[in-house]
Amino acid sequence: MGYAKPKIIGFTIAELMVAASIALMAFAVLFYISFTIQDDIGITSSVLGISEKGRLAIDRISKDIRKAKSVISSYGSYTSGNTTLILRIPSIDINGDIIDPKTYFDTIIYTLDPGNPVRLLYIVNANAVSSRNNATEIVTQNVNTLLFSSNGIGLSSITDTASIITVTVKIITSTTALAGSPRLNKITTSISLRNKSKGL
Repeated sequence: MGYAKPKIIGFTIAELMVAASIALMAFAVLFYISFTIQDDIGITSSVLGISEKGRLAIDRISKDIRKAKSVISSYGSYTSGNTTLILRIPSIDINGDIIDPKTYFDTIIYTLDPGNPVRLLYIVNANAVSSRNNATEIVTQNVNTLLFSSNGIGLSSITDTASIITVTVKIITSTTALAGSPRLNKITTSISLRNKSKGL
C-alpha cells in the first residue's frame, strides 16, 4: 500500500507577489485620496478664513456707518475718498447712550495703511466727553481691493460729502492656498446713515 503525498498548505511565491502588488496599489490609492482630501481641506479653510475676515471687516464698518451723522471730507491728514472713509459719529456716555448729537461727536476713520496698503486700519479720535477711546487698530489684512462709494460714484469724486446718505463698501481680501494659487473673496454692501436720516 502506497503513501499519499501530503497536501502542502500555504501560498506560492507567485501568489504572494500578486497579493503584495494589490496591497501596494491599494495603499497608493488611499495615500492619493488622503493627500487630495487634505489639500481640499486646506483650500477650503483658506477660503473660509478670508471670507470670515472680510465679513467681519464689513460688519464693523457697516455698524459705524449706521451710527454716523455724516461723512466728513477731511480730518487731520486724512481725506474721504475711494479708499478712506471718515465718519462723524455722535459721542456716547458710559452707558452707550448718545450725549448730544448736535454738539459732541467722535471721528472714526477707515483707511488703508499708508505703510502697508494691504491692511485696513480703524482710527478713532474721540471727543473728551465721549466714553470711546482714541485708538488705531488693524481691522483686517490681505486687502486686495477697497472701495467706498455712494450711488455708484467713488467718494473721491464726491465734493459734498455731507450730502451722502448711503455708503457702499466693496472689499476684496486674498490669500494663497496650499496649491499656491491666489484665492479672492469679494463682499459688497450698501449701508444708510441712520442717524442722518433721523435728523440727529
